[in-house]
Amino acid sequence: MMVFFPLVGRIGSLGRIRALMLPKDTAPGRTTFSVVVPTLNASETIQVCLDSVEEALKKVGGGEIIVVDNGSADGTVDLVRSRASAVSHILEVRGTISESRNLGAEKATGEILSFVDSDCVLDPEYFLAGQRRLMETEWSAVGSPYALPDNPVWVERVWDGLTVDYSDGPTHFLPGGNFLVRAEAFSKVEGFDEALITGEDWNIGKRLGEAGFKLYRDHSVSVAHLGNPKTVAGFFRKQRWHSASLLKQGLSKTLVATLAYGVLTVGAVLLLMLRFPGGLVSAMGLVAMSQVAIPALFLLHRFATGGKVESPIRSAFLYWAFLLARSITVVGYVFGHRARRG
Repeated sequence: MMVFFPLVGRIGSLGRIRALMLPKDTAPGRTTFSVVVPTLNASETIQVCLDSVEEALKKVGGGEIIVVDNGSADGTVDLVRSRASAVSHILEVRGTISESRNLGAEKATGEILSFVDSDCVLDPEYFLAGQRRLMETEWSAVGSPYALPDNPVWVERVWDGLTVDYSDGPTHFLPGGNFLVRAEAFSKVEGFDEALITGEDWNIGKRLGEAGFKLYRDHSVSVAHLGNPKTVAGFFRKQRWHSASLLKQGLSKTLVATLAYGVLTVGAVLLLMLRFPGGLVSAMGLVAMSQVAIPALFLLHRFATGGKVESPIRSAFLYWAFLLARSITVVGYVFGHRARRG
């Protein structure tokens, strides 16, 4: 029996959606896996991504692949079209990544929805591992933090060590590009929130939990992420983009730290500009708290929780860049400047 997703109101007018290829003829009935791959200028990675999806699907008897493009201008769609025998649908939409994923889910017929980003490469046992976890236990969604690609640069290695939980177990968060979820659970919470530019994966995890569905972090359900920032500048830009919907996600440790960093930094600048008596000393104190103490607290917390800290100096520097990038975005949002999509 096909599950119908009540997402039309969330997606909006279907008139803006253009099917680029009619569905291929398939036998009646449901497949186990429907793989939804959103793309945007992914010509450098889409081939290796789809190669890995096809290889992993063979181990579970196949499935359907749905690619949803968000206006690529680099030949991505042509590359996907060249694989028409393997791709069930190629669709186009303009909007957030949540809209792309929800549109793919509308077309899906599988009992399990698999959301894979176009710059990710699946482990060959990916669907076998996910199937074991979802079909034989009470879990409704499974995935894991992105694995590093081969030969990662120091920015990738250090940030991975600072942010990844390497244990398996119940969780409230799974990344949107490595996300396997039962179709009925996805339907129950009405998919991803299309109003969010980023943070949509954190949001759907929260709503699934509130609806009584359980998520599991399983590192055998693994994808390597090819799209990690390779430079400090790239890392800074990525963090600015990731924080585009930070204020919409509710109170969190990251938001509190970001606001504290921003308030202390702005306070130091104002003290220097307005030249209050004793302002220089006060400003230096605020600078020490914002630029040194808060990144140091992040680092100490990671040490205390058993995280991997490859280099304390580089780690503290990335925490500082993380806080600065997110503070700039939040301040810009407060003053009415929306972060760019992309």
